[in-house]
Amino acid sequence: MFNSRLGMILMVCAGIFVGITNYSYAQYSGPGSSSSSSKTSSKDRLKEVLGIEKSSSKDVVTIKELRIDPVYNEDVTVKGKLVKKTGSKVYRFEDGTGTMSVTIEDSLFKNKEVSESTTLEITGRVQKTKKKLFKEMEFKANSLKIVNS
Repeated sequence: MFNSRLGMILMVCAGIFVGITNYSYAQYSGPGSSSSSSKTSSKDRLKEVLGIEKSSSKDVVTIKELRIDPVYNEDVTVKGKLVKKTGSKVYRFEDGTGTMSVTIEDSLFKNKEVSESTTLEITGRVQKTKKKLFKEMEFKANSLKIVNS
């Protein structure tokens, strides 16, 4: 139980730390471009305390949800905007609950013009990393869809 709580506290601290660290790298035309249980789990309790609610759509998750309860080995969809290109294939993605770096292959853009004001749904996977504890989670895009909103 202690390890579980400590892990949750470390994840929250890592999320806060990542939110104030530098951006990473990628490509686009905006800035920088050239189970059910009657018991409440500690993760669910933390979400409740932090005011995190599940997304209205089952398919779309928020960055805040991913930081608290990362989903590995499954495709997940996030909805938001690419706010900055920070490298060759790495972008800064924002959804209103947080920001994260997303690796997007050029081929996924399929000659579509995407800027910092374009709302996107990006499907991909959170990558496990053996890097430092406070290293930002890595998200690799498998598909990119422009949405009107």
